[in-house]
Amino acid sequence: MSDITRILWIRVFLFTVWLALAGGAIAVVDPRTDSAGLGVVLLAATAGLGVLRPFRGSHIALAAGAAVIYAGLQGIRVAGSTDPNAPYLQAAAVGAFGFVFTVMIADSIRRSLSDYDDELAARLRVIDELESVEAATGAVKRSHADRLINAEVERARRYGRNLTLVILGPDDWEEIAHQRGDDAATRLITEVGHAYLENARSIDRVIHLSGPDFGALLPETGLDGAQVVAEKLANVASGLFGTQVRAGIAGFPEDDVTGTGLVAEAEEALSFARIAQITVASRSLLS
Repeated sequence: MSDITRILWIRVFLFTVWLALAGGAIAVVDPRTDSAGLGVVLLAATAGLGVLRPFRGSHIALAAGAAVIYAGLQGIRVAGSTDPNAPYLQAAAVGAFGFVFTVMIADSIRRSLSDYDDELAARLRVIDELESVEAATGAVKRSHADRLINAEVERARRYGRNLTLVILGPDDWEEIAHQRGDDAATRLITEVGHAYLENARSIDRVIHLSGPDFGALLPETGLDGAQVVAEKLANVASGLFGTQVRAGIAGFPEDDVTGTGLVAEAEEALSFARIAQITVASRSLLS
């Protein structure tokens, strides 16, 4: 149990105890059953709406309204009472104090619930992050890649920043896999994935697309900067694969303004790099 959850349960318990004591005090002090019942109902309403708070400041307005209603009823009883010792004024004071203190506690419960929601959302983000990453390579899974790319494209569009996608793949992979065997080929892909992660920047995201092909999503990076990163990653991977690794790059917004479009442009650039026998190709070379 986290500290936030523990605090929430403690406050809920104390709130429950307080409501029982406050409701009991109203019932004991108020000499009239009908007004005592109204006081308890107003107390419960103050507690519930104080936590829910349908609009800003509603908890304060509710507590003030409940206190005015209950105190006004007791004032009417005082005016019409022939018993000078009837504790109507005491009941009004107890009720007003109960409403005010209840809404204060309800507000603390609401804050705890908000903190709990934030903590839960953070945990879900961590879980989603873990589920989106391959255990072997440490790269983002292909099944999560489209969502990641689209999110980065939207962020780049919103803030007017550059974004570049690099796709890297080796030459003659089928021959390499045949010579080494399936198990060795799988281990090689894992090793290459870790090498990409180690040599990428902290803000970059490495994606395992399929087989030996990986992608690198480079936020806030133009085509010139992406070419430097692509050449570095390709050279590192070439030493591991034992063959030339080539890269295709596509940038937002120069080459395309959608996630799907960037992937298609980068794949086309990679195909061109293989045909032209160059290390890195971009859309500017294709046009």
